[in-house]
Amino acid sequence: MLRCDQRPGDLASGNGVHRTTVTRWVREAVGLLAARAPRLDRALKKIARTGGGGSARRHPDTDPAAHRHGEPEELLRP
Repeated sequence: MLRCDQRPGDLASGNGVHRTTVTRWVREAVGLLAARAPRLDRALKKIARTGGGGSARRHPDTDPAAHRHGEPEELLRP
C-alpha cells in the first residue's frame, strides 16, 4: 500500500511496468532512505553530547501558537 491507498498494481499499470517492479522500486527506495537516516541511539548520544535537543523557537508544525493566521513568526514579534 502506497500513499493515498494507492496499490503498486495501480501505479504499475499507469506507467507501463509490472507490479513486482514497482514493489521492488519501493523497497529499494525505502532501504536507501533507511540507510541514510540517523540511528536513534546515535541521535540520542549526539543530543546528550550537545546539551539538549530543543530549540528556543516554536516550530509551526508542532506548535499552533507559532503561526497565527498564516503569518510567519517573525512578523508577530513586537
